[in-house]
Amino acid sequence: MAGGFRYGVVPSFSPPSVGRAVWLHARLWLRRLLHLRLLLGLAVTAVAVASAAAARGRLSPDVPRAAMDTFESLGLPALALFALGLGTGALRRDADHGALDAFLLRPRAAVALPLGRWLASTLVVTGFGYAAVALAAAATAAFARPLAIERIVLLVAGLPLGAAAYCAIFLAMATIGRSAAAVAVVWWLAVDFGLSRVADGLARVSVHPALLTVVGFDTDLSVGGDAGLAVRAAVVQLLLLTIAGLAVALVRLRGDAPGA
Repeated sequence: MAGGFRYGVVPSFSPPSVGRAVWLHARLWLRRLLHLRLLLGLAVTAVAVASAAAARGRLSPDVPRAAMDTFESLGLPALALFALGLGTGALRRDADHGALDAFLLRPRAAVALPLGRWLASTLVVTGFGYAAVALAAAATAAFARPLAIERIVLLVAGLPLGAAAYCAIFLAMATIGRSAAAVAVVWWLAVDFGLSRVADGLARVSVHPALLTVVGFDTDLSVGGDAGLAVRAAVVQLLLLTIAGLAVALVRLRGDAPGA
């Protein structure tokens, strides 16, 4: 038969490359994530953060960093919470319903599925961060002291690093079982957002202090000089935390799917 299968011959299909499989799983997860309820929640939170930053800047005109400090104190925790929900849900949603095993039967899925879902989650969380920055920049320009362009550049550079690290860590936690979300909340509140502020050892394995170092850098100094050493170290820390989280998730998915 021209253009068809020959009788008795089983067609062979070559699996996609790892990169193509990762992007396929990322697209599928994005389609599942981008529903009205999530988008509305992201938008409302971004507006609330921007409004608070503008209001604080308006009420404290003599404090140059008032709006930025408010954005950091509200926007960064919101970023972490969205990453927690999406990162743990990236595996737990299907694992808890017994559907993850079926997804893992696809070619390259043991690698491509966690990487794809991490990538999609990171894109959504970063998108929230950028929306909050854009709204805060517009609101402060209209009602208070505008955010300096250098501060906006630091936020644009730092937020995707923080989103990537948070999503990777929470994705790794999602492989431990049904208690993943609870463990993630305890880790974020007690360690990342809590004890890391006073314990140097915990600060080195936490996202929040490193992210705060990047976005809160004194723009009067040079990132390339000695004063920027802490920022460069924080960037490396965020990258290493991302790699470590993804490595744990990949190792855990080499065998069976995360237990329900």
